[in-house]
Amino acid sequence: MLKKVEYYNFEKIWGDMNKRFGTIPKSHENRYNAIFSTIDGNMLKIFRENKKINGRRILEAIYISLYTIDGYLKSDTYDFTKVMDEDTEMLARAILTSFDPFTNSEVKDIIESKFDLSSQEALASYFEIYIKCLVRMKKSVEFWSTDDPCGYFYMLESEIGDIVPDDMKMDFFIYA
Repeated sequence: MLKKVEYYNFEKIWGDMNKRFGTIPKSHENRYNAIFSTIDGNMLKIFRENKKINGRRILEAIYISLYTIDGYLKSDTYDFTKVMDEDTEMLARAILTSFDPFTNSEVKDIIESKFDLSSQEALASYFEIYIKCLVRMKKSVEFWSTDDPCGYFYMLESEIGDIVPDDMKMDFFIYA
């Protein structure tokens, strides 16, 4: 079933996923640095090419990514036409490419021997840590975007910019 996503219920998915899967507690992020840095590095590459992207677009991309995963877990399909522009789509793809087997065939090739991608339980098990990371990431984006709409990207550039290649190859990391 095709479900339309509207701006007024955009943030609802964050609350639903937070309630269902939880989040990474503040100061416990180090254990998941590889996931965060892969997602952040992919988004930073997009920002370097398009400086008009800001924290609001990251939040929208996080919501779209969470809805996309929710669709896998519930066998639903979401229609993002009312909430997704080209910038948000690029960021959402950058996020999903970093771990999603349905977006990134390289990830699929690696994990399909370990997870039954047709089982919603197996998918929930696989996606759980990535969902928790995205739920936590939302709070970081909001914090860093308070004073400057591009603050999160500036923080990324100062923290990991020197290790993120200046190319458009999207990386992935599998936490299994």
